Amino acid sequence: MYKTLFISIITICTIFNGCADSSDSESRAIHHPKDRLELVNLLGDESIKLGQIDTSAITDMSYLFARIPQEKCNELFEQFLKSVDAFVILRIEEIAAADKTYKPTDSNTESIKAALIQQWQDNNQKCTHTAYSRQDFDGIESWNVSNVKDMSYLFAGVKEFDENLGLWNVGKVENMKGAFMKTTFNRNIESWDTSNVQDMSLMFADSHFNQPLNAWNVGGVKDMSFMFYKSRFNQNIESWDISHTENMSFMFARAKTFAQSLESWGQKLNPNALTHKMFEDSYLESNNALPKWYHEPKP
Repeated sequence: MYKTLFISIITICTIFNGCADSSDSESRAIHHPKDRLELVNLLGDESIKLGQIDTSAITDMSYLFARIPQEKCNELFEQFLKSVDAFVILRIEEIAAADKTYKPTDSNTESIKAALIQQWQDNNQKCTHTAYSRQDFDGIESWNVSNVKDMSYLFAGVKEFDENLGLWNVGKVENMKGAFMKTTFNRNIESWDTSNVQDMSLMFADSHFNQPLNAWNVGGVKDMSFMFYKSRFNQNIESWDISHTENMSFMFARAKTFAQSLESWGQKLNPNALTHKMFEDSYLESNNALPKWYHEPKP
């Protein structure tokens, strides 16, 4: 009986990708950071193995390993400040669309502007405070990321990163912007729960990623701009629900290998979606294979 029970447990573990779940890795952990800052400080010490870190309390992993030069971070912030008024207008339009009774005034406009500047200042600080020098990623596959909401630019610029993240629980993540931008990452992550993600812009830009993603739930994604810009991606994603996507500008621009059909997207496309230069200098454009529904918006 006990032998049968043992075999049954082994079988169940095998079916469900092993019994070494996040609770096991947490019990082996000797470091328990409470926020992103504590985690970054731990990651800066190469003697600390990633498998020794319990990340279950972390909600923000943005820019965690990003290798973005500090001058580039500062440049992006300066560019934002020059166009902050345009961002304020966009934010007011978003609020007004959600609340028909909303009336912009000088006071609430200034409040929105201050909030946006503060948000960009926070992002700029995170952009320059990362574990950019980390070389050893062994053990990252066992991280508990079940409470993470922000993975923007997580591995951006880490060209050699190619670890197995297929078992990560990303069900709460809302922002995956630029997560694998400029990496050689090419592992299967089709089982990821992306139902809460709203921003996938730049996610695989200029990357080597070329794995199936057709099973992804992208029904809540609003921004897919530059998602596969200059990437090597060439997989079927025609079944994606893009009906709520608001920005698809440059999505496949300079994507020289993407040769898949997107004809059915014409029936699902948000009529107000931005599609500016969506296929510019891409394989589909160069080979006269653009979907029939696509017409470059007039300036």
